[in-house]
Amino acid sequence: MDRLHVDLCGPFPRSQGCVYIMTCLSAFTRYLVAVPLKDKSATSVAEALVSQIFGILGLSRQLISDLGPEFQNELFIHLCRLLRVTQLRTTSYRPNCNGRIARVHRSLNSPIAKVVSETQRDWVQHLTPCVLAYNMAKHEATAFSPYYLMHGREAICSLDLLLEISRPDAPTVTNQYADEMVERLKQVYSRVAEHEGAQMERTKRRYDAIVTQKAFGVNGFVWYYYQRRYQGRSSKWRRYYVGPYRVEKILNDVNYLIRKTTISKAIVSHVDMLRKY
Repeated sequence: MDRLHVDLCGPFPRSQGCVYIMTCLSAFTRYLVAVPLKDKSATSVAEALVSQIFGILGLSRQLISDLGPEFQNELFIHLCRLLRVTQLRTTSYRPNCNGRIARVHRSLNSPIAKVVSETQRDWVQHLTPCVLAYNMAKHEATAFSPYYLMHGREAICSLDLLLEISRPDAPTVTNQYADEMVERLKQVYSRVAEHEGAQMERTKRRYDAIVTQKAFGVNGFVWYYYQRRYQGRSSKWRRYYVGPYRVEKILNDVNYLIRKTTISKAIVSHVDMLRKY
């Protein structure tokens, strides 16, 4: 796997001692792995990642996550450094930087909501079947199922066994099977890359049709969108923009380095979080 998206969702009603779900998504194949966790401590997340992801699917070249403390800590950073995995981080208060895995949460929560009990305390029992259903379904962005792109074959489901649907016999010679698998995956990956490129172009056109480009100059002043909530204060009277901040550096087309005062800590902010002062 070249890039792996990792996130944590929850808390959910306690089920078999678990209250969180760690989701991992392969960027290319869209193959999903969901691991129930008893807590979101750095140790629990690191152990689940090594045993349930890396130990089964292998390492990934890159790992992208949000700025949650379960991912941004000395243990997790040392683990990635030890395994030679490049750790990527999203921009502060910018969840759509990791939007691919965030969108999966919606797709996963929808079937779970239809099968859990009234108390919702049996969700762990339904997690694996729902993840399997997601991986077996044809993905819109790739035109193939994540299971097929990861394993090189479609999964056998209960309906196949019930209807006794026949499948092509596998080669009896190991080398022949390996050669056919490699050739088949080469053709599939080429089609996926072509289909995904067209999908990205359509998405870009839709986004560009409604977005308004913003740009700020160095040493200019801006307002910064600050989402923190304070206990004992009404959110209806909250000021969403704070500042002014001075633009210290333009990192790229969408990210800026801003600073409130000369002695304050600099902040990396996405352009959508800024307004002209």
